[in-house]
Amino acid sequence: MPVTFHVDPDFYDHPKCIGLSDAAVALWVRAGSYSVAKLTDGLITVATLALLSRDADAAADELVRAGLWRRARGGFRFHQWGERNLTRAAVSKKRKAWRDEKRNAKDKSDTRRSEGKFSGPESGPESDPESARNPVRILTHGSGSGSGSGSGGETRKRAHRLPDDWQPDDGLIAWAAAKCPDVNYDRAVERFRNFWHSSSGSSASKLDWRKAFQNWMLKDQTDLEAKRPAKVQRLRTSDGRPFLGPL
Repeated sequence: MPVTFHVDPDFYDHPKCIGLSDAAVALWVRAGSYSVAKLTDGLITVATLALLSRDADAAADELVRAGLWRRARGGFRFHQWGERNLTRAAVSKKRKAWRDEKRNAKDKSDTRRSEGKFSGPESGPESDPESARNPVRILTHGSGSGSGSGSGGETRKRAHRLPDDWQPDDGLIAWAAAKCPDVNYDRAVERFRNFWHSSSGSSASKLDWRKAFQNWMLKDQTDLEAKRPAKVQRLRTSDGRPFLGPL
């Protein structure tokens, strides 16, 4: 969901802006873009100013005098940020609603697909290529004949998205420590959650999220091992001294 920084149409000739230096205007715009991207609710820290302007101190003082900024603990804050731009809480709420809407739409699509209710003259892999390429369930056939649940029927396992509150259990934590000792565990978990929560489409649903996480960790471990410098085997003479080459 895109988030934008709001600039009033009359900004160019607003009384607060008339007489501002180009450096002050540039800092105001860049700082607004930064605050939207980082969801700081209009707070610009002193440390951040150096990244946004070559003459940050003078430009910031100019914005304060014009009433566009006010001083705050640790830096500066935009005047009336919440009245003109989305706050962090509002953005988080909208993003959650957007994810829920996408998830519900996919769940409905998966339900129709599993029930064979495809649009068109007929259903099946031939009339729904997407279903053929991305099945959303697996069938495990029992030893007996017939259909339905029970020992002789089918057991269906539906693919699903990563739950919002998903965290590795103690078993996965112990497995990761033993199998992937070089991987930064906390960072890998955060990347895993962020990636799959922000993904869409059929590939964002898995049958087994435990195995998906294990594959994620194993790939990170393999990549780290591939980057290790190769060990150089030093040749030595018969009496144990390093071999320096022929004389």
